Amino acid sequence: MSNSGLWLLPAGVAIFIYAMTLLEESLRGMAGRSFKKYLQRQTSNRLKALLGGTVVTAFLQSSSVVLLMVLSFVGAGIVSMRNALAIVLGSNLGTTLDSWVVASLGFKVDMDVFAYPALAVSLIGLVLFNKHPVLKYATRFLIGFALLFIGLEWMKDAAGVYVENFDVTRFADYSPYLFIIVGFLLTSVIQSSSATIAITLTALHNDVIPFTSAAGIVIGSELGTTLKILIGSIGGIPDKKRVAWGNFVFNAFTLVLAAALLPWLVHLILNVIKIPDPLIALVTFQTGINVLAIALFYPFVGRFSNYLEKTFQSGAEQSETSNLKPAALHFPEDALELLQQEKKDFVERIAQLQMKAFGNIQSKTSDTKWYEKMKGILRSESFEEQYRKCKIAQGEMLEYLLKINTEDMSEEEKKSKDKMTNDITDAMHAAKSIKDIVHNLADMESSANDFIHNQYELLRDTSIAFAQTLLDTSASQITGEDVKDAAGTSATDVLQALSQNKISDYEASTILNVQRELNSARLALARAAGVKEETTN
Repeated sequence: MSNSGLWLLPAGVAIFIYAMTLLEESLRGMAGRSFKKYLQRQTSNRLKALLGGTVVTAFLQSSSVVLLMVLSFVGAGIVSMRNALAIVLGSNLGTTLDSWVVASLGFKVDMDVFAYPALAVSLIGLVLFNKHPVLKYATRFLIGFALLFIGLEWMKDAAGVYVENFDVTRFADYSPYLFIIVGFLLTSVIQSSSATIAITLTALHNDVIPFTSAAGIVIGSELGTTLKILIGSIGGIPDKKRVAWGNFVFNAFTLVLAAALLPWLVHLILNVIKIPDPLIALVTFQTGINVLAIALFYPFVGRFSNYLEKTFQSGAEQSETSNLKPAALHFPEDALELLQQEKKDFVERIAQLQMKAFGNIQSKTSDTKWYEKMKGILRSESFEEQYRKCKIAQGEMLEYLLKINTEDMSEEEKKSKDKMTNDITDAMHAAKSIKDIVHNLADMESSANDFIHNQYELLRDTSIAFAQTLLDTSASQITGEDVKDAAGTSATDVLQALSQNKISDYEASTILNVQRELNSARLALARAAGVKEETTN
């Protein structure tokens, strides 16, 4: 076997997986909001949720994307856990559509006649229409569709080469239950059940494996894709764990059920229904085990949902505040004192977030406990995750403020309560201002334009210096110099660079916007920290 023949199979698999990614991204880009709104409308009962999950996954061909949608709906309180599980059940059935397309077209029609011309036209279209959102996604979809069948064709050709060089009849002697493990491991590695099924269909088409072995791989693939979501839920919020474990348990149930009934199901399809085409028979088997598992599991969705909610409680593990004690709510002075400490911690988190925007994970503050530093290094949370937790902390503090007993509150305490509300809002405003320009900062850092890159370095140095001062110095000691404008250079200098053609009008607008947002964040954070108002003006 030549080297080119040896690499044809993995190359075909890689192209197939990449094609699936392109199809998913393009469909999500063209109709992502529509699918979300559709799922939202399908939540009035479990049956509609089941059908909604099936339809959306059938179009997007990615159960992972659907699970992420479900997670956001559950977290926002739009979808109950019971209906979320019903959507998960439906998503497993929806993924089988791709198998039907591949089995019906990929091995019956000479797709090369259409695939290569479609690829050529779509690549040209991508260059011409890259700035047009709808046409860009349409051309990416066409590229993905073309590559899907090109990758499949390569896999078919490679399988033919392998058949010529290996004695494939020995696979018939292996137990089909061994192939369940093969299907699980293969899908766990490539994280695409569609790719696993395509490989299996290719092997079956070329008589590399018998039908029962192919059925075993299909069964194993049901569980393989759940690992990514399951691992991703570790350390996450309870809702994420519930959805991830719900998906895992259902797929494990499908695997056990199909494995137990494997001989009878194969006999039913091949000898009773008598489907002559082994490829169609295999996708019928895949669809059948999902339909059967849904039918048996569906009546117990409510009880299983209750079990998940009890197992993964929304308690202390979800809280993003550490100082707020419910017992102090009846004593305004104590409650406000706890809030003051929590607000101080919150301001420090926002300061850390600002440093994170420039790539600094940890501050150099000396009073941070060693285990907190180590935890931060090990977890290495993304900016988006830190920002999300800050929003949760803000909500918890505002809720705590509302619960404070105000009957015996003095005028001074009422003013303190109002100021606390403003401080928390200011701190979160600072975080939002930073979040809005994170992508601009990344572009400026990597820019080949020296002026833009120098601007980034000036903004980084002044912003990190301020954040570090806020972490190391008490608010009463912060001076006007510490809160000076965050702009690397004046607006006049930016406009001068524009007039000298050192930067484009778009780049000038970006720099000025970044300067404004950083300055707004700095002033808001200084107010939240308690820096005297005359200092920040």
